[in-house]
Amino acid sequence: MNRKYLCFLLGSVITLLSSFTVNAQSQFTTKEKVELLRKINKSCADIKTVTYRINHDSKRLTEKNTFSTVAVCTLYIDPTNKVSSYNIVDEEFGSAKSRKYGHKIYNGEMLFSLTNPVDSLDAYKKPQILKNEVDMEAWLSSYNYLLLDKYFGKNKSLIGYDSFAENILLTEETFKDTPVYAITMTYMDNENSRDRIQKIYISKSNYLPVGSYSFWRWENMESYEYFDVEYLAINPEISPDEFKVAKDHTVNLVERYKVFKEKSKNNNQ
Repeated sequence: MNRKYLCFLLGSVITLLSSFTVNAQSQFTTKEKVELLRKINKSCADIKTVTYRINHDSKRLTEKNTFSTVAVCTLYIDPTNKVSSYNIVDEEFGSAKSRKYGHKIYNGEMLFSLTNPVDSLDAYKKPQILKNEVDMEAWLSSYNYLLLDKYFGKNKSLIGYDSFAENILLTEETFKDTPVYAITMTYMDNENSRDRIQKIYISKSNYLPVGSYSFWRWENMESYEYFDVEYLAINPEISPDEFKVAKDHTVNLVERYKVFKEKSKNNNQ
């Protein structure tokens, strides 16, 4: 890892930690925790369409570096589709020296994907257009962390938490200048992991997730994941036609990237 990139990562960690403030005096009864969890579940279930900007950082156990992604995602929740939400995803990812930009569309029947290095967006590359259900599901699994599948998709993780609400630490905090409820879950060490913890940050204004952080160790390796979200539009009028993919579908990545950069500006920076 070069020195500049190491300084960049250190700066990111300091910025991340400085964005958290805690009201340690906050105390909630089990009943209050259950009520809050049900409000969160309802708010997530009420999402039919949504557009948001997401910053996502992660490091797997065997990896040395953090993988960082900035994306703008538009979701259309089709209750009859058990695989994933219809989605349009524009993402920029990679290291400081090698950045890539990708555009994806999924509509339940077809999946389109085209990615190029940022410095050669106009170079021709044949896009991926998938129709096979198994292939599409495998492709979706590679970026479902950007789709907030645990909150808006088929794998909603907060459902059922009220059954062990008494074991959840609930506090009032400020996350990136936003008043939030912080749900903290700690796990017992076992042969597969230790020091495992997860925090979910829920906006007090709309009971939707605005961030999350998780960490765990195994042997001498560490894994962590972090994201923060800014909602650009909640339940806007979006037609399923906007997710259409033609057999010869293509996209102008240069023009698309310009729009993406404007939408992906972080107002909290």
